Amino acid sequence: MIHQAVVERYARTFLLSGKNSDSLSVIEKDFSLIAAVLKDNAQFQSFIKSPIIRMSDKEAVIKKTFVGNVSELTVHFLQLLIRKNRLMLLGPILAEFQNVLDAHNNVVKGIVYSVKPLDDSQLSKITQHYEKRDKIAHIFDNKIDRKLIGGFVVRVGDRVEDMSFQNKLEHLKNKLLA
Repeated sequence: MIHQAVVERYARTFLLSGKNSDSLSVIEKDFSLIAAVLKDNAQFQSFIKSPIIRMSDKEAVIKKTFVGNVSELTVHFLQLLIRKNRLMLLGPILAEFQNVLDAHNNVVKGIVYSVKPLDDSQLSKITQHYEKRDKIAHIFDNKIDRKLIGGFVVRVGDRVEDMSFQNKLEHLKNKLLA
C-alpha cells in the first residue's frame, strides 16, 4: 500500500515536470525505451532491485546506459530515484506513469477477451462503439480466453461487459426457469 502511494506520487510528479517543460511526448518515448529494457533484460531488473549494489554503481550504469538515449530530464529522474533509494520501483512507476498520462490525454484502456484473435476491423468496431457511448478515446488489447464458447467480454477499468454466448445462454436458462 505504501509502495503504491509512492509509485503514484512519482508518476504524477514526473508527468507535471514533463508538462511544465513541454516534453511529455519525449518522456513518453523515453519511458517506453526504459520499459523495453526492463522487460527484455532480467539482469538489469535484478541490478536495479539489488540492495547490495551501491548507489554510485547504479548511477554509473544508468548514465552509461541511458545518457544520449533518453532526455536529460529522464536521466535526472532516474538519478533522483537512485538517490531516494526508489530505483527498485522503476517498473511500477513506469506503468503508473502510463496510466496517469492516459488519464491526462483522456484515453481509457481496456481488454477484449475472445475465443480467437479479433481482426483489426472487429476491434475497430468495438472501439468505435465504446468511444461513441463514453465520449472518450479507447484503446483495447485483445486477449484470448479459451473458456469462452463464443462472443466476447470487454473489461474497461473495473467495468466488465459480458457479451459471450455462455452469458447469453445463462440468461436464457434463467428466464426459462423463472
